[in-house]
Amino acid sequence: MSRIKMTVIAPYEGLKGLVLTLSGQYPQFDIQVVVANLWQGVQAAEALHVSGADIILSRGGTAELIERHVSVPVISIDISGYDYIRMITLASGFSGKSAMVGFRSITEGAQSIKKLMDNPIDIFTIADSEELSALLDRLKRENYQVILGDVVTSEEAHKMGFTSVLLTSGEESVRKAFSEAERVYRYLQKVRLDNILEKQVLANVPMYYAVLDRDGGALFQKLPADQSDAILKRLADEAGNVFQNESKRQSLFQLDDKVWSISENQIRDGNGRTYAAFYLSLCPVEMKTVPGLAISSPKTPSDFSISTFGRNSNYLKGTYEKVKEYTGLHVPVLIVGEIGTGKDALAELIRFVGAEASPFLTLDGETANSASLMNFQKILRTNDSAAVYLRQPCLLSLDNQRLLLSILSDPGFFERHLVVSSFCELPESLVSSDRLLEALGRLLGKYRIRLPSLRERPGDMRDLVSNYMNEANFQFGKQVVAIEDEALRLLVKFNWTTNLEQLRRVTDQLVLLADEPTIRSGVVARVLGEESDLNQPREDIPIAGKSLDDLVDEIIQRVIREEKGNMARVSSRLGISRSTVWRHMKKQK
Repeated sequence: MSRIKMTVIAPYEGLKGLVLTLSGQYPQFDIQVVVANLWQGVQAAEALHVSGADIILSRGGTAELIERHVSVPVISIDISGYDYIRMITLASGFSGKSAMVGFRSITEGAQSIKKLMDNPIDIFTIADSEELSALLDRLKRENYQVILGDVVTSEEAHKMGFTSVLLTSGEESVRKAFSEAERVYRYLQKVRLDNILEKQVLANVPMYYAVLDRDGGALFQKLPADQSDAILKRLADEAGNVFQNESKRQSLFQLDDKVWSISENQIRDGNGRTYAAFYLSLCPVEMKTVPGLAISSPKTPSDFSISTFGRNSNYLKGTYEKVKEYTGLHVPVLIVGEIGTGKDALAELIRFVGAEASPFLTLDGETANSASLMNFQKILRTNDSAAVYLRQPCLLSLDNQRLLLSILSDPGFFERHLVVSSFCELPESLVSSDRLLEALGRLLGKYRIRLPSLRERPGDMRDLVSNYMNEANFQFGKQVVAIEDEALRLLVKFNWTTNLEQLRRVTDQLVLLADEPTIRSGVVARVLGEESDLNQPREDIPIAGKSLDDLVDEIIQRVIREEKGNMARVSSRLGISRSTVWRHMKKQK
């Protein structure tokens, strides 16, 4: 068995001699002794700690200082009751008044011995070595002649002409310290071995993990080396939610092309300090190859009340009430509204109200395919609390709609997951034109929130434009602060086709073009004139000498140009599937 490396910092030479005399009786120790007091003792301890000391012994104030500056255990060589009796008896043999002076660690034990001996010696406690000189000056004026104390006190008293008596530790005190040092060392060795075993067990657990403190620092971790820093940064951002909520949570996040499923909860140490524990596993999904699928964990909703509602919208008073009512029912919520009316923002708000702590999994019907749905299902199997947003599921092929219906029909699905979907048309219209499965329309369409178009919200125009102006000023470094009434009337009368999206784009242009703090009607008229208004009369398509297929192809090509190639809008306007649009486009090539 290896010997215990023990360093003894002896405040006086006599203690060094006693330690060396006794050391032969303790072969389990490899003892090194240095004579140093207070800060000199700290410096010596720090140097010897670097060289590998297992445990340090010292005495009184020196032991207290060393303990604050090294990480190895520090054992104090006490002054025993027998030591006090011996030294007080020695002081009583001198003529004149006697006093004991020292830190609390010395004087506390002396009080009870004084009472037991019924000795007239006076005892004075100092909290700092800087107090010593002033106290000795006072004792000098009060005719004290004998001073008992530690090394510093004894040396200072001797300089000032007192008879000084050094409080020394006897053999029994040193033996007691040796025994305590061995006991502490054996206990710490057991703890270290237990920790080594625990680390070996954790290293072989088939799961990644990390434990973070309140400052975001990692106490323990097992993470893939190539993503460790990035994962820890994400976990540090998430740790605040863990400290605010004691219950266990599940979350998801995407890093590069990988999706991580996380179980997180608070843990406490023996002192009651809390830590955030994360247990991570990789979802069997490669997001790089999965279109139409996105994961987010937004901490706060987008500023829906201003950007979408306006500050005091009378047109949307019932929307918040429906959000609160529906999110407590464990039912799918359908948002219906034209393009650009704020359906995505409202879906995010519903998640925040109904499932704030849950990750947000979005399936976009415009780009998702069968592989997307299979991976959508895999992710949900790893996280049974994720909030789900089905964005325009009517744009999925009918086969993929059937696959989605089977996923949603899993027993208890809506109990586990908050589900929000959005359509640009009523589900009944989509079903009647064979763009939506009737069963899927019934499942998703019972609890609805309708968002009105911008044309139906003339009273919100000033608030909306003011908000968009403010955002544009910040983005472009402009100082546009107002819009004249006539310019506002032009905006209200305009036939908005993509609603808030179009209004935001138009406002950006108005701010960029404005050469004064107020937006004028002339600039508004010019910008609106450049906007594509789909309700304007169009040139008729000549039909003479053309087959029906030719006319259909020409109509499709015109709508594609008007919709600037957005296949979802083309499909929605013409009432045909995107695959039909693509088929006709290929014929033209």
